[in-house]
Amino acid sequence: PTAEIRTGCGYLSRDCHFRLQNTRSSRDDITVEGIYHWSWYGKYFFFWPSLNYTADEINTVFAGGDEIVVYPTASSTSQEKQEVRKPLPCADRYGYETTTCLSATQDQLSLVISADNTCVEHPNQTFMRGQYTVSITIRPTIRIQTGCFRCALQLYNPRTSRSISINGVLHWSWDSIYFFVWPKPPITAQDINAAFREDDIMVVKYDEYGLDYNDNLALSLVYGVDNHQNVPYVGDGFVRFGKAYGIVRDYTVFTPITRVQINPGDSFINRQYIVSGRLAEMDDKSTLLVKDTLQEYRPAEIQFSGTSSQKIHLYSLDKFIFGVALEKDSTSVNNCYKKSTIRCVGSALPKPNHKRLFAIACNGSYYVGVDPYYFEPSPSEKKKNKKTPPTAAWRKPYICRNDPEQKPTYQLLGYFEEDSCSYLKRARLDPTFCSSDIA
Repeated sequence: PTAEIRTGCGYLSRDCHFRLQNTRSSRDDITVEGIYHWSWYGKYFFFWPSLNYTADEINTVFAGGDEIVVYPTASSTSQEKQEVRKPLPCADRYGYETTTCLSATQDQLSLVISADNTCVEHPNQTFMRGQYTVSITIRPTIRIQTGCFRCALQLYNPRTSRSISINGVLHWSWDSIYFFVWPKPPITAQDINAAFREDDIMVVKYDEYGLDYNDNLALSLVYGVDNHQNVPYVGDGFVRFGKAYGIVRDYTVFTPITRVQINPGDSFINRQYIVSGRLAEMDDKSTLLVKDTLQEYRPAEIQFSGTSSQKIHLYSLDKFIFGVALEKDSTSVNNCYKKSTIRCVGSALPKPNHKRLFAIACNGSYYVGVDPYYFEPSPSEKKKNKKTPPTAAWRKPYICRNDPEQKPTYQLLGYFEEDSCSYLKRARLDPTFCSSDIA
């Protein structure tokens, strides 16, 4: 037990690459790429080991009572390329692959050859996948039936220092004992059998591990922090990151999410930066831009106060047909004023106590009002129509109530006080009524 320090040192930051040394033993140091918690509850030291190390290997370096000394490391700026192991996946008790091995209920895959000459081609998989596929029988381990598609990897034998290149993994451990891989041509099952014998351990390494730190390029997203005044936060912001598995959704996820309450007519401004350049310079460049990020909230009553907006007039002779004229379009205003009556006046910009006014046409029926869902099917009609979901919670404004095969057309007329144009609720918009093009 020691003093509790729950903070750490950021993952992959150049300033947080350390060596963990055992002062009692002369064994190799353990390199880490960041500290998660220095001392959680005063007794748990959380860190991210480099991909060269597993928990079992760290346990062989440190024994009970050993003191861990933390030193900075220059590995992040090393000019030498280092072979990098790919961490083997873990699985929970249900056999689902997990990205971390932090829980006692999650076990890590092991790849140990069960006997000599266990690698054979799997003809059915070769035919279905369109590429040479082999299975290797391994000693029973956790069951992980997922794999690693389009992954350039090496299977390394520590006993002989021999490596076999593969183009990916179909199944890490089918039925807990079959390791399916795609050898890199012209490697065959016989080549794999010659490289590995009974009880040999397969160490998985990246076959292509990129450029040196100083030669590599990077892309950075500078998104700032959620501490701006007068922004109506409704919860803590967070970053969602990771990877989407599978061939169809093969991409990396990184999404900063800001939780802000925004009402109709309000505006929220979020200024972020995307920076590209040399990896070695990226941290300094990105840090300088943090102060220039921006989150700003502008309520409707403030952002449009004092702003001059063109007025919009709606004219009609009766309740069935109407036209639109802009205040500054004197010709249209005069034409409509002479032959009809002004029914309501709105604005071209959002204003306090004003709402969007739509002119909606749906297969011969018409509506003028603020409800964009006016012609959507009712809950009972949704159940009758197989093309719509059987629940009222799913809104379908793109379906006409009186004919589900028809789609409505919308025209945004401007921003008006609610019910100020109720006289025209069933009227049809005629764009030529005032000889003014409002499209």
